[in-house]
Amino acid sequence: MEGSATAADLASGVDAEEEAAEEGPDAAATPAAPPDGGCWASTLARAGVFSSVGEATPALNAQIDPVWDELRRGGRPNATREDAGVPEKGLWHPRVVDKAAWKAGYRITKVPIDPTHKEPVDLRRLLQQGTYAIEGIQNKVYYHGAKKEDRWGKGVVGPERAPADWRHVACVKDGVLLDWEFDEAGVRHADGGAMPLSVLWLRAGNAVVVKMGYFRSILKVYRIERRVEKRAASAPAAAARERAR
Repeated sequence: MEGSATAADLASGVDAEEEAAEEGPDAAATPAAPPDGGCWASTLARAGVFSSVGEATPALNAQIDPVWDELRRGGRPNATREDAGVPEKGLWHPRVVDKAAWKAGYRITKVPIDPTHKEPVDLRRLLQQGTYAIEGIQNKVYYHGAKKEDRWGKGVVGPERAPADWRHVACVKDGVLLDWEFDEAGVRHADGGAMPLSVLWLRAGNAVVVKMGYFRSILKVYRIERRVEKRAASAPAAAARERAR
């Protein structure tokens, strides 16, 4: 089955339907949004930045007003608070996510996935080690090997017709895809429900098999890592080094 994908089945970069999903704060409230918080709160908890969604959500909300102020001072005087975040919907501007993670001691860095970039990463290799957030347009139906997974059933408008409603973020840690939806799938991991990386159906050029993968397209990938503070040398240590010269 994996070898049967044609060029028409693959998606990479941002096409028309993904462009429609670029409006507003990242991490939209998709039909698959976790019940106890937004997608980013769930992802940061599974990444280990916070101990739980309950801890991540107020940390993110606390950065909405500072980012709102940044937006207004940075060339968007008419920006509204909703441009920075909508707490009741679990929506946060990328700067809110970045600042919340930084305050918690972590750095979030966007990695180049566009195959036209001068040094693009290969997600099939990169995601095997380390912690990442994957943002993209989620599929209503995906395949775990030959098994069809559709927890939404009929009557739910899918991403083909409403891509913005299916914008989603999930965590990858050392080659394992972590998301709240998998908590009910019976596949357990130390950081919550899990699925193997194969459910992404990644291909060369960071494309995905559109009708098979957990994401029908991957828009952005971020590396999440603990930041290291550069500590100034103490006066005695500096003096000792000077004497040793």
